[in-house]
Amino acid sequence: MHILGYYIDYKHPQLLERLSWLRARRRDRGEEIVKRLHAAGVMVTWDRVLQLAGAGSVGRPHVARALLEAGQVPSISEAFDRYLNPGTPGFLEKIQFTSSQAIELICSSGGTAVLAHPATLKLRNEGLEACIEELISEGLRGIEGYWSKHDKPEVSRYEELAAHFGLIMTGGSDFHGANKPTIELSAGLNGQLDEASVLRTLKTRNTQALLQGCVVNLPV
Repeated sequence: MHILGYYIDYKHPQLLERLSWLRARRRDRGEEIVKRLHAAGVMVTWDRVLQLAGAGSVGRPHVARALLEAGQVPSISEAFDRYLNPGTPGFLEKIQFTSSQAIELICSSGGTAVLAHPATLKLRNEGLEACIEELISEGLRGIEGYWSKHDKPEVSRYEELAAHFGLIMTGGSDFHGANKPTIELSAGLNGQLDEASVLRTLKTRNTQALLQGCVVNLPV
């Protein structure tokens, strides 16, 4: 599950502390992935993975690109399929927040929490509604109904859910640059979104949430 945070204060101390903690855990995970690949006879260097990550957080895409550069795979997608996805030699679960922890962190940082690409949850009908109701109780304010891989029936369903629960209907292409070359920036929106109106609504909901106050309870 991915939770988006709009209008966050990116300098908020609590947010910076938790992101620093996550980056450290992701670095540890990346190094362990490289060790597992070495144990499986797949040669890729940890130094190159770090170079590719630069100042950013280390992730599987950096390992995948290092594998590509090393000639171990012909494409980024095959790097994931052969070595980095569940069931492969280099896969390692990452440390994640619960939905409640993520939403609380977004809220404490002055942001508005939105559920990203709900189709990836693989939930239908009552299961999806129950999930959204729980997220709303945790502070969710919107749902990303327009997405590059949502079909028309799915979009219609998310529009209905947004109207029913009073959620902000947002959109996103899931553009990831070279890591997802088949997805173009703004793909899936098709002129269905009034961006200015959505941004105004997000900012308004954000202000309302701040006035109500937020309590954060995150793991150490």
